[in-house]
Amino acid sequence: MGALLGCGACGKETTGPTPSLTLAVVPSPVTFTVRPPTSEPNPVSPCCSILAARWTLVVNTTAAGDLESATMNLRNRVTGFVYVNRRLDADQLATQVSTHLEPGMNVAIAQAFLETMPAQLSSAEPLLLRLEVTLVAHGQAVTAAIEPPFSPAP
Repeated sequence: MGALLGCGACGKETTGPTPSLTLAVVPSPVTFTVRPPTSEPNPVSPCCSILAARWTLVVNTTAAGDLESATMNLRNRVTGFVYVNRRLDADQLATQVSTHLEPGMNVAIAQAFLETMPAQLSSAEPLLLRLEVTLVAHGQAVTAAIEPPFSPAP
């Protein structure tokens, strides 16, 4: 489950309970495949590896509020090199789910990668997937994050 990272009212007076978010990822672990570069025509990229993964991010809140953003970050655990850093704003999230949440309501956000990667990337690389969601409730921005297990598909 995700943990509350922080929230702040930015000096504004707020009413209501302090909101919190809980995140879960299905399936867990999230599995990925790396397709090596090929000499065959490849509409995505003929020269580079392709990383593919898909999962569902389940968001639950303790207070009514509105989803503000969701961020997906994929990096090397050892070097810190960032391969993917994608942010979905409220308008982009609204194409998939209702962005207004009520207390106890679960929202499932389908997410996926089909990313061009450096040709030398292999499935043995130590990758870290980090997912963050920000919700605004009672004038407070609350961000939760989760780092689900991310491993090569069998």
